[in-house]
Amino acid sequence: MNLIAEATKIQGSNFIAEVEKTAQRLGFHASWLLAIMYYESRFLHNVTNPQSGATGLIQFMPSTAQALGTSTQALARMTAIEQIKFVEKFYLPIKGKAKAFADVYLYTFASAYTNPQNAPDNAILATGQSAFYHCKTENVCTVADFKRYVTQKYNNDFPNTDNKIIYQNPQNNTMIQNQNQLFLTVIIGAILVYFVFFYK
Repeated sequence: MNLIAEATKIQGSNFIAEVEKTAQRLGFHASWLLAIMYYESRFLHNVTNPQSGATGLIQFMPSTAQALGTSTQALARMTAIEQIKFVEKFYLPIKGKAKAFADVYLYTFASAYTNPQNAPDNAILATGQSAFYHCKTENVCTVADFKRYVTQKYNNDFPNTDNKIIYQNPQNNTMIQNQNQLFLTVIIGAILVYFVFFYK
């Protein structure tokens, strides 16, 4: 799917321009915001979840809307472009802190993580049926599960996006770094042995 084409079809080119400017100010890729809006509302700015009351482009919860100085009723009456300023206001706490789509989506799902890149991997986000819905895991959904799932989903759903980032557990990154350092040490040692004993 082409995110920009789909959003333009529903909300128009002026909406895309506003999303791009907002993303730039927040230090995000515009495609990250568009993907979240697609997943949460299919770009429909006035849609409301009848069970939770979540409303709008990123499905603002009633308590979230109130914290932003508005209400879900007011958000539903706004145009998509008018609503974008509240999208930006919502994400201000992680301005410049998100390094991947999964970081932004984690904050959308659990706004307590104002430094989503460094959220503890083993922190539990959901259990039971909710865990399966949000992470496709059984019983428990952790931060690591959530980031891995939404990253894979993003890459699969939007294959033409030019900013794919593969989620890796930081512990795995450390292991890879240690292996690389060990390999480099062995190579350097072999070179030194060659020069000391064989080079003439």
